[in-house]
Amino acid sequence: MTLSLKDRRGLTRLRKLQAIANFFTDIDNAHPTIRPVILTLSTHHVVVGHIVSRYTAMDALLNDIITAYFFGLKAIRIPSKAQKPKNLRIFRHHLLDETYLLKKLQIVHAIEPVPPKVSDHLRKLNAIRNAITHSSSPESRKEYSRTKKVTYAGRNIFTVKGLELFEADWMAARQALAARLPGHNAWMKRRLRNLITSGILSEEAVVESATDGPPKGDDPVKPGVA
Repeated sequence: MTLSLKDRRGLTRLRKLQAIANFFTDIDNAHPTIRPVILTLSTHHVVVGHIVSRYTAMDALLNDIITAYFFGLKAIRIPSKAQKPKNLRIFRHHLLDETYLLKKLQIVHAIEPVPPKVSDHLRKLNAIRNAITHSSSPESRKEYSRTKKVTYAGRNIFTVKGLELFEADWMAARQALAARLPGHNAWMKRRLRNLITSGILSEEAVVESATDGPPKGDDPVKPGVA
C-alpha cells in the first residue's frame, strides 16, 4: 500500500522519536553481543509505555464519571478546545488534576459502589504504575524483593502472559466503569470516527478501541453490578 505524504511524514517523525528514545526496531541486524540488551530495553519500553497509557486512560475515565455526577453528561462532551465554564475549569484544574487515582476511585465508589474486582484492579494498576515510573530498577522494590520480578496478579508483567492478564483485567474494569456514563461507549466510538475522518487519528486507533466491547447504549449499570 502506498503511503500518503502525511503518512510518510508521520513515519519519519516516528522513526526519529524511536531513535531519540533508543527504541530499536532493527534488532535482526544488531550485533549478537548487544542483541540481548536491545531486546530487554525494547521490551521495557513497550510494557512501561502501555501501562502508563492505560493508567492515564483510566484516570481520565474516573474524571469523566466525577465530572458527570457534579455537572452532568454535557460537561464531559464539551470539545477540548472549546471555552469551558469557569466553575468547570476550576473543578478540573484545581481538584481533579491534583487528585491521585485512588482518591478518585474513593469518590466514584461514594457516588455508586464499585465492584470489588474493579477496585482491586485499579489498586494493582496504581501500584505497578508507581513501581515502573518511580524506580529505574522496580524489581528491587520491597513489594517485589522476594521474586525479583515486577508482577501483576502473580505474573511477571514483562512477559506475554503477564501483560495479557493485565490487559484483560483493564478492559473489564474500563467497561464496568464506562457503563456508568449513559451512552459513553457509543459516544466514544462516534467521537473516534470523527477524529479519523478529520485525519487526527489513524484507523488502527479506532479498531483498537472497538476491542473494549459493544456499546452499552443509554442504560446505566445498576449499583455494584459489573
